[in-house]
Amino acid sequence: MTAVQEERTTEELKALAEQAGRDLEDASALEILQWAVDTFG
Repeated sequence: MTAVQEERTTEELKALAEQAGRDLEDASALEILQWAVDTFG
């Protein structure tokens, strides 16, 4: 399986990290890992 790497700007990555921090504040480690896989492949 080939993952498609999506190019993101520094600002987009910053916004993604800030949103993830809010969304995943109370998430388990497994949920955070699943978010990372879903987001980055």
